[in-house]
Amino acid sequence: MYLMNDRQRDVLSAVHDFVSNEIEPEANYRNHHGIFSDEIYRKLVQYHYHSLIIDRSYDGASLDLVSAMLILNRIAYSDASLAHLLETNNFGFYLPVQIFGTEQQKETYLLKAARSGEIGTIAFTEAEKTPSTVAVKCGNGYKINGSKTMVTCADIAKYALLYCKLDEQDAMFIIDLKSPGIAIGKNEHTMGLNSIHIADLTITDLELTEAELLSAPGKGQEIIKRSMEIMRISNAAVALGIAQRAFDEALSYAKLRRMDDTVTLFDMQAVKYELAVLKAELDMLHTETFNTAHLFDCRIDQQMLFSSITKYVVTEKAKEIVDKSFQYFGGSAYIKGTTIERSYRDIRIFTIIGGVSEMLKWSISRYL
Repeated sequence: MYLMNDRQRDVLSAVHDFVSNEIEPEANYRNHHGIFSDEIYRKLVQYHYHSLIIDRSYDGASLDLVSAMLILNRIAYSDASLAHLLETNNFGFYLPVQIFGTEQQKETYLLKAARSGEIGTIAFTEAEKTPSTVAVKCGNGYKINGSKTMVTCADIAKYALLYCKLDEQDAMFIIDLKSPGIAIGKNEHTMGLNSIHIADLTITDLELTEAELLSAPGKGQEIIKRSMEIMRISNAAVALGIAQRAFDEALSYAKLRRMDDTVTLFDMQAVKYELAVLKAELDMLHTETFNTAHLFDCRIDQQMLFSSITKYVVTEKAKEIVDKSFQYFGGSAYIKGTTIERSYRDIRIFTIIGGVSEMLKWSISRYL
């Protein structure tokens, strides 16, 4: 178990109270019916949970990374959809603008978005591996055509970072999703994280200026890399929250489920021992996740290596823990609308987003 300092304990206590009172009560209902609560999101904004490690000068919370991951982990315990929205907004949009943006871009997009609570996302994935979204120099600006798929919160986000090719180089633009030339597709019906949505983008003759180019041509991959280094830790923190909830649900159920008049499921030695193993594994994952966040706070080298290891180990094991926890409920876990059923659906994406596990093995192997 990671040893928190006093400030981190205070942060965790505050988010626990908020989540228990504001997020937990209707989480299953929202997820089952695919409802995004703008009211809850606005309350998250009041606590600066949408700008966790952004500097105070840009209206951020200016937290250390461990505290940020504690917040996402606790929110994911009750509502993984909201936690994923926040990690995308924090590390997929706000943070890259803070690191790579000009002062004008920070004032125009980061400060303005942080103050108003506008949601930002990232448009990176395409149907094929080779990017087909292309920006062409046109006078003093650019014209972009192409498409993106599976863009998180495309229906409610105001801004996005758009990855494309510019003169055969990787580039990143800041775009307003309400601009002429951007068509947002239908919300997809996903297996999990149903309180938020993903959709495709079609970009047709989108006209942008030099002021909307983030950093410079050729910097697109570097921007993605810096974003992914943090996102892989946050993916682990969210997956860990889902797994911890599934385990707690299974443990409570095992202590209540009677096998006969005198014996509960928990009284069976094999059950008790397997739950003990799951508890030990969760503690190991907790240490791994927050220790890696602490290493990032210490500005260690080879950050991509450590975040890739953490993301791979934690998400794969969290998926196993949820599966084993699900099994204790028997057929009742298969009924929609229950917490354990939601956990089972939500966890599956986390060995895919932020780099599929197979790709993470390749990423780790490069450091051998």
